[in-house]
Amino acid sequence: MRALAPLIDRDRILGGFHTPDDGLAKALRAAEAQALRARARGATFRPHTEVLGILDDGRRVTGVRTAEGVLDADVVVCAAGFWGAHLARQVGLTLPLVPMAHQYARTGQISARRTQHRTRRGRPADPASPGPGPVLPGARRPSRYRLLQPSADAGRHGHPVRRHRG
Repeated sequence: MRALAPLIDRDRILGGFHTPDDGLAKALRAAEAQALRARARGATFRPHTEVLGILDDGRRVTGVRTAEGVLDADVVVCAAGFWGAHLARQVGLTLPLVPMAHQYARTGQISARRTQHRTRRGRPADPASPGPGPVLPGARRPSRYRLLQPSADAGRHGHPVRRHRG
């Protein structure tokens, strides 16, 4: 562990784990890149349009029924997130989305330190956001967290920090 993270205080840190095969994909950036390519190929996006159902002719999807009316389409991309499974069932498809419980951890005050996200080969993972803040890795699981009280600049995985008010 010392070779991988020499600044760790071994008197205060009881353990750790190293997962060299883990990686990080920025979902927002991936979606933006896919949307850019789709637009270049003629796709039309209808953000903030409530989809009420998917239309099909018994063989293929033909469009969607929205709160504003029917939209015919040769291709329909379901970008409804967790609600996509409900829409997919309407045309006999199974979209394997399952709600998951996440870890809960509570710490004392965390001091801000400069952190670096690195890839397997040691290169910076995201040069655009190498800023300060603790890293709370999720080890092959999504890791989102809320701050229960003011502390260091956390949430450096591209998710905005939301303080819990409950």
